[in-house]
Amino acid sequence: MGIGDNRSHQLQLEARALTVQTKHRPVNDADTTSATVHVSSSARPTQARDRASDRDAQLSITSGTSPSEWKMAAAGSTPAPVMTVLGGELSPFTARARLALELRGVAYELLDEPLGPTKSARLLAANPIYGKIPVLLLPDGRSISESAVILQYVDEHTTTTGGEVRRRRLLPEDPYERAMHRFWTFYIDDKLWPALDAVSLGPTRDARAQAVADARAALRRLEEAFGERSGGAGFFFSGTDEAPGMLDIALGCFLPALRACERLHGIYLVDEDATPLLDGWSRRFAAHPVARRVLPDTEKVVRFTRFLQSKFGVDVSE
Repeated sequence: MGIGDNRSHQLQLEARALTVQTKHRPVNDADTTSATVHVSSSARPTQARDRASDRDAQLSITSGTSPSEWKMAAAGSTPAPVMTVLGGELSPFTARARLALELRGVAYELLDEPLGPTKSARLLAANPIYGKIPVLLLPDGRSISESAVILQYVDEHTTTTGGEVRRRRLLPEDPYERAMHRFWTFYIDDKLWPALDAVSLGPTRDARAQAVADARAALRRLEEAFGERSGGAGFFFSGTDEAPGMLDIALGCFLPALRACERLHGIYLVDEDATPLLDGWSRRFAAHPVARRVLPDTEKVVRFTRFLQSKFGVDVSE
């Protein structure tokens, strides 16, 4: 979370860190124990849209295994991972990439490192333009950055290494509906996330009050979009009861931040009175087995937000 470009650079240098190395396999939606996670202590910022949508950190990989080594791994008992996500546990944009991969049944490895004063050589090699996470590394060493771009790549990556057809697509088949999902994904990053970020980290009481108003206005628009995309009856934005799609992932990755606002400030931005469709949707999305595996615990987001408030001298009692 953060407000403005200068703060963005500071955020990238600050945080207690979490070193996570997680190996994943394709899982059934009912399987909630698919990941083995190795966690030491961490914090990960959840920053605003104008930090470039997938900003929130720098990382280097601590595994010592390079993409080229994965590519060259001999077939046998230890096959190379299909894909690798460079990212952070508390990053909503990393969550986007992971949600997409798991919903599509794609095996991947998550590699995370502590935040530090310099960006790792490996991250800069993988994302030389922005130097930020998430980055999706392909088995041949090529890389893809920006969470919305990663979502679309994963959706189009339709076969496993064995040639099986993947699960239901993340984007609708209809070209117009696909365009609308992309449009509203951009809207979420452009309008909702900066406002949501400033609710906790705005420099003044007036700035934070304006952020609350802006976040509510953006969510009202998304309430309308949900009704239009799903017909008001669909389980998810896709209008089906099967599984979340691209737009569900794009908004759902921010649910921990929305819940953190409730705990920190007593502000309910999504509720059954103001946004009844989104309120029901948010509960369904959060209950999905993949979301339960991937989304960070709200309390971790609360603790990290308090850390940032202290770091930047945000006095929420003023």
